[in-house]
Amino acid sequence: MKHSIELFKAANTTYDTPNKIQFKLLLGSVAAYNGEIPLTRNEIKDRLSISISALKRILAESKYTGEIYEKDGRLFVNPTTVIDFNAETSNSYVKHFKFLSTTEFKEEDRRVQRFVLDMLCQHVYLKDRKYVTYLKNLITSGSREFGTFNIRTVGEMKQIIEKAGKYLDLQLECRNTKDWLVIVHGLKPEYEILGSYDSEGAMLWVSQKLYAAGFVVEVIEKSVKNQLAKVMEYYYSQLGYELAYKVFVGALDDLLYSSAFHSMVYANIDNDKQLNEISAYFRHVAEASERFVALGLALDYEKLNNIIDDVTRIAVDEGSEPSTIQELQQAKILKDSLKLKISAFETLWINNHQKGNHYLFDHQKDNQVALRYMKDLQSLLYEYWVVSK
Repeated sequence: MKHSIELFKAANTTYDTPNKIQFKLLLGSVAAYNGEIPLTRNEIKDRLSISISALKRILAESKYTGEIYEKDGRLFVNPTTVIDFNAETSNSYVKHFKFLSTTEFKEEDRRVQRFVLDMLCQHVYLKDRKYVTYLKNLITSGSREFGTFNIRTVGEMKQIIEKAGKYLDLQLECRNTKDWLVIVHGLKPEYEILGSYDSEGAMLWVSQKLYAAGFVVEVIEKSVKNQLAKVMEYYYSQLGYELAYKVFVGALDDLLYSSAFHSMVYANIDNDKQLNEISAYFRHVAEASERFVALGLALDYEKLNNIIDDVTRIAVDEGSEPSTIQELQQAKILKDSLKLKISAFETLWINNHQKGNHYLFDHQKDNQVALRYMKDLQSLLYEYWVVSK
């Protein structure tokens, strides 16, 4: 994942403490699929070098403002505050430059930090990009697209900009006695050369799931984790987070006692052939996990459909209008949601069949329940049977 500019626009950092700013920087660097934060609270605390009580305040505030949320005991970043791992539009995100996490920068005045971050949101670090405005525009009351600094006087704002000049290549030009012109050309070379952090979200996510499944993460090489992350990214792009999560975690659970898989992931990796064998083996087991998850969806759909039919029939027999029964309407919404999930697997399997994976054709009887509500796939398999006769 990457940091959305929404995290650091001045309008969105008005009440941020230095610790909150560092928390936001951490979010974009570690957020994984669907914005999941694959760190425990203690791990977050240690990374920020703050107390657990300080972290609790930050988490509570961030939940209140909608920047993060919690689901099933896991923390997630609001999707609007992070950019997906495959986002290519550079205007949507801001780099996490390494100097932003140095003690030097963290000890700066909070207002200086906010100004530097706001300028990074203007992408002044890109080639031939500069930011120009009148200083008075930065302190004007009311909102503007890139945020307003809550500074009362020109003199105070000027001091903040001058301090930010330690990190930014900028000019302050006095056009007359009242108007100062602010020109930001980019980052100072000595800070830009330090580079930026890459997202570690996918690697952390895979490591966390491996650990939760019972694997000894510390002795599994990074290249192996990266290979597994590619499999997760495939499922994430095809099925969405919830289903991809179930398939991936289900595959790990199935592999915990596989001696063949253990010999692969715990080995010293010498070449790409080993990595390809790992991903191929994992994909094979993950395909079985796909069918298991899809079977569960089909059974839930069938059970819910029967309940809806029974309740509707009873309501009609008793002279009630089914559309007025709130629980029945909620059940129909859940039914539609299950149907969408089943359709996601159907689309995936249709694509796989068209690419030459004919497992489901060869094992239709074993998977007839999972395939029951996949009419398009059934038609495709029938057509394939007719052609292959």
